[in-house]
Amino acid sequence: MNDYYAGLLNFTANIEKSWLRYNYATEDFHKVVADHAEDFDLSPLGDLTFQMQLLDHPSVRVNQHRSTFSDYHNQIFHNGRFLIEILNWSGSHVNVHDHDFSALQFQLRGNSLNVVYDFDQTSSAGALNFGRLSVRHAEMWKAGDRSVVRHGNQDTHSVFHLSVPTTSLLIRTAPTPRFGAQSNYFPTLSANYYVNSEIQRKKLTGLALLARQAPADFTSMLEKFLNEQSLSENFFMLLKLAELPFLERYVQTVITYAERGESEAKLVESVIANNGIDFFKSRASAMTDLPEAEKLAASIVAAGSSDVGVRKIITDLSELGIAMNFKEDLQSFVRRLNESDRDMANRYLSIFNVAV
Repeated sequence: MNDYYAGLLNFTANIEKSWLRYNYATEDFHKVVADHAEDFDLSPLGDLTFQMQLLDHPSVRVNQHRSTFSDYHNQIFHNGRFLIEILNWSGSHVNVHDHDFSALQFQLRGNSLNVVYDFDQTSSAGALNFGRLSVRHAEMWKAGDRSVVRHGNQDTHSVFHLSVPTTSLLIRTAPTPRFGAQSNYFPTLSANYYVNSEIQRKKLTGLALLARQAPADFTSMLEKFLNEQSLSENFFMLLKLAELPFLERYVQTVITYAERGESEAKLVESVIANNGIDFFKSRASAMTDLPEAEKLAASIVAAGSSDVGVRKIITDLSELGIAMNFKEDLQSFVRRLNESDRDMANRYLSIFNVAV
């Protein structure tokens, strides 16, 4: 282990020396890493046991920090300018997002669907940017593949992990303030989570308790918050409450809010779409014996979230030589669901205008 980490440090020292020739510019970092990619064997880091053994190394131990990005996050190097992090995925997923850094990503284990998006912004309100998200390009990542992560919103994307486990490693710059905060993207808007404060988390916890203990009070408090908060705060709240405010006993509160104006209507539209996206991702991840072809079909629905988006992803994968029976695999996936979830799946497919 010590010998391996010593080799890793030599590898990173050479990267830093080469990057200096580019004045440590974030924009050029991925090119520098690519030039050195063959200099060191990163494949052992795809093994979770080896990663855990590395935790005994003092230089790895001091680099650990809490992260919800992946099921098991391991930062094994950080020199203040760039870092190496390993993302182990075993069922969790993330929203569409951009980056405040540049990187070269190495797929160490498993298969993943990577979908890149364009966002056509039309207006803004504080931390929310309204517009329309559309699929630009889709591809499959397999073990041994590498991909460039460009800074900013050049390659806004989401990754759908088809294999369990899936492991990726990023050699990336530290966050670059001049590119602004990382944003997350939804069908009708983009946002960053600066409103994810302790008080917002307290409100969400309290609302969840009221929904179980005093439904009438849940309704009155949700109405109060929606009347007094900013658009950004309301979006974050409805997003985190997920399906709860759309239950029959509560949904009129959301309908009334959406009828206030165009921005509120778009906000609610994105929350509903995100609930559908999360539905297909979470149900597919929960089925441990789900064939990868069916998981891919469910992931395509989540990634496309519209008939146009789904057809674009299928076309791109077909052009890469990836054959599939999308409708047949999707139908098989839906049949595996219980009756309540089948109804929910069909409801979201109708919202997405995806025929099965």
